Amino acid sequence: NAYYSTVLTNSLFSAQKGTSYFAINYGDWVILGLDSAYNATSFYLDGRIDDAYQPGFVNPLVQGKNTFLMTHHNPMDIVGATLNTLWTDVVQGCFGGTQPDVWYWGHVHNGVVYNGSAPTGQTASRCLGNAAIPIGDGYWLDSASGVEYYTHTPLGDTDPNNALRVKNGFAIVEVSSSGIQETFYDQDGNVGWQS
Repeated sequence: NAYYSTVLTNSLFSAQKGTSYFAINYGDWVILGLDSAYNATSFYLDGRIDDAYQPGFVNPLVQGKNTFLMTHHNPMDIVGATLNTLWTDVVQGCFGGTQPDVWYWGHVHNGVVYNGSAPTGQTASRCLGNAAIPIGDGYWLDSASGVEYYTHTPLGDTDPNNALRVKNGFAIVEVSSSGIQETFYDQDGNVGWQS
């Protein structure tokens, strides 16, 4: 209720016309924020975009543009082995069969950079869900062929209850006419990965 009744009714968000999705045009780029939660299934665990509004909104915007997509939910499993329904909803339903250039999501509590052998292929795929919730070491990502980098710097806390925790993090993404520059940082500002 607060999102629809308070936030979206504020004049700061009038350009969104009450919708939970948006687009920002910036040079050759369109930056999209899509609502994968509104129609999510399994107690909001599995993101979906199966309404008529978002595909109709997105499709004309992405023609001939570089696309930077943000959703809450992930288009594949955490290890980068299997695509899920959200991938199909977006690629077939919203993008008319083409893939976004960049896709960021945060549903999974980790920071992961996927490489070209992940099933998302040419889409630069990034999980950035490691900012606030305490997370542990996803050591199983070491052997995942589709993973280039993941958050795994030990927290360094001497409390035995925190022995398996790793540092939280954030990313700064710079979009320009020549492309994007991505930098993943840990909570102390140390660079973990750069594009």
